[in-house]
Amino acid sequence: GDALFGVWNEAVCNAVHGDASSALAGGGLGRKHVDAHGLQQASSHNRHGFLYRAVSTSIPADRTKHGVQMRHRRHRRDLLMPERDEYYGVQYINELQTSNPEEWINATTIMMMISTGLAVGYSPRTTTKCWYQKGFMDIYNDERFNMTDPLPGIGPKNRQCFCLEYYSPSAPPPASPPLIPGAVPGQVTGDPHFRGGDGDRFDFAGVNNTVYSMLSTSRLALNALFVKMSFVMGGKKSEVEGDLKTVHGSAIKAVYFRALTDAGKTLTVEYKADEPSHAPLSVKGGGSVGMEKQTEVEVHTEKPDGTEYTVDDVKVLLTRKHKREAAITVSNGDFELKAASVYLAWAEKNKKRKRLDVSITPLRDVSASVVAPHGLIGQTFDGDGVAVDGATDDYSAYVVYTKAMGEGAIEGVASDYVIDRADPFSTAFKYSRFGASSAAPRDAAALTGLHRKVERTQLQSAGTNGDDEVTVRAYE
Repeated sequence: GDALFGVWNEAVCNAVHGDASSALAGGGLGRKHVDAHGLQQASSHNRHGFLYRAVSTSIPADRTKHGVQMRHRRHRRDLLMPERDEYYGVQYINELQTSNPEEWINATTIMMMISTGLAVGYSPRTTTKCWYQKGFMDIYNDERFNMTDPLPGIGPKNRQCFCLEYYSPSAPPPASPPLIPGAVPGQVTGDPHFRGGDGDRFDFAGVNNTVYSMLSTSRLALNALFVKMSFVMGGKKSEVEGDLKTVHGSAIKAVYFRALTDAGKTLTVEYKADEPSHAPLSVKGGGSVGMEKQTEVEVHTEKPDGTEYTVDDVKVLLTRKHKREAAITVSNGDFELKAASVYLAWAEKNKKRKRLDVSITPLRDVSASVVAPHGLIGQTFDGDGVAVDGATDDYSAYVVYTKAMGEGAIEGVASDYVIDRADPFSTAFKYSRFGASSAAPRDAAALTGLHRKVERTQLQSAGTNGDDEVTVRAYE
């Protein structure tokens, strides 16, 4: 089983015309099933408070949530004894498509039943009879079937039930994928302060309501929406005398991920600072039929929680650390991209407004890539061991107006990195690397900022942090 997420077991139970003790093909501890699209899936319902894995062999147009792999670890309870849920649905996934019984395909997992797009019921206990009137509820809306047959057109003898036995996790939540030793995530936070792959330092205020490219590689892109905002922050004596300064600055309020999987699918994820408990995910192309509709990746709105989806070589992980912070992570074999929704410092005085802090961490030595990364942060992974510091804002006054736009530290000018606001997932900008077969690193020697030779024994990561933390947090 999956020790990090709990133990599960899936088997036929109380089948109308089946062996109640028979194990599932694709069920049982530790097994995975790969469907026709090359997708793996583990899924659970938020209401159940446990993890289970299940799979599908096809992807229905109206059930896109079940077209990708999903892991879900819940905080709700700590079970000492195994418990069981029961699931009710069709015995054959294509009975409505062909009247020839010889062509019928047996549903051997819960997810195969779900994949049909037909109704599936569940009961948080094992019933005495596998029939929809015996307390089963629709898995999508929690409404009881009662006397209404949820499967009209399906023969009464062609239905079955699965029992799912589960245990609570006995180990802590899984750690992030292993990083390159010594790599420390770079940051883009608050009124964004940037730190690059070599420790490059610069500020970037952005134009109000404008999307910029943060990272562009041949298979992965990250764009960010910059929004102007005014807020208060502490001065040098603020802890003692309560003096505050006003900053008319900006923050990242939304991010847009785009990934090309190794099977040719295009995955997009949107994440907003003010809606941190969910993230719309879509998958298109590469045989991902029926996945065009958005899937909502969701976590609890207040309590620690986590949900993971996997599409080929790309993973999407949404976690809630506590009531005040949640984060989305998208990774492939090259980078781990993270955006955390956090309150501004001095939260009460700033009306509990939120921003996104962004980190970009390489999972391998990307400076040796045939396609060198670019974007406002991506370009700093140029592998030259030289940090280039650009323009930064002055926070010494009690009223601050930010204006730095990365001058001296970035190739070209800020407008070269603008993404069409009407298509925030777009990869089109002057230095785009998405889909490229080759691209050289930037010419750092041509940049006008301060050049600093740095000790580069390990590949560093980069990102942003906020100006509301400037007085209490120095650049590492």
